[in-house]
Amino acid sequence: KIKIINSVLSKIQSPIHTAKFIYDIRYNKRVKYGFEQLWQKATHLITSQVPLQTEENNLNFVFSDKEAIISQ
Repeated sequence: KIKIINSVLSKIQSPIHTAKFIYDIRYNKRVKYGFEQLWQKATHLITSQVPLQTEENNLNFVFSDKEAIISQ
């Protein structure tokens, strides 16, 4: 995936971001600024994989309290 992103960036005259940054935003589950955590929680009612783990007494986006909503 990084190779594909690098290939695209090589065709752009002045890329704004690095391939690593774009990869992290799209695919990396461990970065807080990426979309993957949000998408995983939106797709699955319960996630057990760290760092995506569903909060106790919660279903992702269903019975979220105020604190969970902010973190989601």
